[in-house]
Amino acid sequence: MCRTRITFLSVFAMCLLAGLVWVEPAAARPQNPDGRQPPPNPASWNRAWNVYERSDNGHLRRFCVWPTTPQGIPINGGGWPQYQNGLRDQRLCFSIPGGRIAGQDHADAINNSSLVPGLAPDPDNIPGTSQLYIESVFFDSSSGTYILDGVADLIFQMYGDDVSIFVPDLYGDTNGNGQMDSDDLLYSLVDLRQFLLNPPSFDPLQTYSVVNGRVAGLPGMKFSTTPFSFSSGSGWDDGTPFTGGGTELSLHEAVVPAAPSACVLCVALWSSGLLRRRRGACGPRGR
Repeated sequence: MCRTRITFLSVFAMCLLAGLVWVEPAAARPQNPDGRQPPPNPASWNRAWNVYERSDNGHLRRFCVWPTTPQGIPINGGGWPQYQNGLRDQRLCFSIPGGRIAGQDHADAINNSSLVPGLAPDPDNIPGTSQLYIESVFFDSSSGTYILDGVADLIFQMYGDDVSIFVPDLYGDTNGNGQMDSDDLLYSLVDLRQFLLNPPSFDPLQTYSVVNGRVAGLPGMKFSTTPFSFSSGSGWDDGTPFTGGGTELSLHEAVVPAAPSACVLCVALWSSGLLRRRRGACGPRGR
């Protein structure tokens, strides 16, 4: 009977390794799915989704996530924003719940990642910060206005659940001093309605040429040295378009979960095993 305890413990440990400390080979890069046509009308806002963050440059990075309202305004409250630190190939999960956050509908997300000063594991660090707006912009021809519909619902309607969408974080020399440093902050925005028509694949540390805020190989993305803003009359503006080199140093993975994660189920299973054990299956007299 005591073998049951060992089995539950082993399953629990395997789940932790698979779901919480998931590591892929350094050179591997998951591929985006084949492009599909977005649904013709705005989707609902409040489906739950997960944002996974990973660093590609081997240095400790701080990731931050804010859900946003359907007007593109970050939601502060209800436990948001959230911060986590991660190293290369470490998969960090931010779970954005369905329903309302801090009394507000939520549609999209802003993700911020930056090198944590003084905590890089080697002195050859690459400072800089990237702030990515993950959006879905729909033009309603009947009203002549732009609408932000839900990212999670868009992904679900196009691909179903448990399909990952990968978006690169680009970092660049935004202050023009010839090197990336702690003063460099590059804002980027991805409109998934354009991006997912022909979603690109990319490699760790891939470099891009950004011209007037755009990259030919990254459809639906804009890059700016100042924050973006949204209006129903014109959609997202272009901020202050950046021109220069951009390097992928981290990435975002967005996925709509189908059910509680394997780790959650394993924890429940393991707990039930411990409960039975405490009832005497493997007590002092169980040999």
